[in-house]
Amino acid sequence: MKKLAMITLAAVLAVGLIGCSSKQKEYDEAIADFYIDSDTAFFFTALILDSYSSTWSTAIQKRNDFNAALAKAVHDHQEMIEIVNQLKESLSEKLKVMSEAKNKDPEKYDEIYTVSKNVYSHLSSLIEQANAPTGSLITFNANKKELAQNYKSERDILEALLSDEVKQIIEEKEKEKKKETDKENSEE
Repeated sequence: MKKLAMITLAAVLAVGLIGCSSKQKEYDEAIADFYIDSDTAFFFTALILDSYSSTWSTAIQKRNDFNAALAKAVHDHQEMIEIVNQLKESLSEKLKVMSEAKNKDPEKYDEIYTVSKNVYSHLSSLIEQANAPTGSLITFNANKKELAQNYKSERDILEALLSDEVKQIIEEKEKEKKKETDKENSEE
């Protein structure tokens, strides 16, 4: 009878450990995906906003209708804007998983969740500007610069908080992406 109780206890513990392990893997994957996707979204958003700034400035210098030039730039970047908006939605989903992780294990995930929320907030504001640039050229550029600096600062903190497990996942995903890119380039 004692042997049966020990086997049952061992089975329950094994299932619990496997369940915790798979949940932790899910949380770490969400953090890694958030990290990668936020960088990608920032890269595309920065390209879009820099283009707007250049278009806006050129239109003013040439005494053209800068509103029309800016509207055309927004239209021309619509495909890239769609990608950025999809990435933003994906980041929101990753934050939900990270919130669950924070609630399950606050000691391990609270700080990384808080910093990730800050990264998301700054990135969301930048993406809003990509969707609909506002203000004068001067205020637009100042806002863009401040938001980008805030994003980069929080992103650096996020990077410092990544566990070795998450760093490994990121490295594996980046290697896989490079393989896919190399394969696509060799087929062309």
